[in-house]
Amino acid sequence: MIDSKSTMCRCMCGLMLKTEFLMTVLQIQVDYGKPITVVSGARCADHNKKVGGALKSAHVEGRAVDVKRSPALLKFLLDNAEKYNIFLEDPKYTPTWLHVTNRPYPTWKPGMPRTFKP
Repeated sequence: MIDSKSTMCRCMCGLMLKTEFLMTVLQIQVDYGKPITVVSGARCADHNKKVGGALKSAHVEGRAVDVKRSPALLKFLLDNAEKYNIFLEDPKYTPTWLHVTNRPYPTWKPGMPRTFKP
């Protein structure tokens, strides 16, 4: 279940998701109607490095979560990405989780797909 504690940096440094993004993912969970399991939320730079995260990861900015993947959740997020102003890492690269962020990828323009390659 998504809440502020489940989205904090796992090293317990206190880094949290940006409030606006946390509100978005909470609304997604309400609208989806089922609990969503957070695999990874905000990450400080040290924790991000330890888990092999990307150097410029949106997790470090408090603007990304990885959630446990299911076909139904993937469909819901893809169908509603524009509504929530979110972007997903291309699901073919994330077999057991879904990377969700509100940070547009660098080449994104309105009307383009809301999925990106890692």
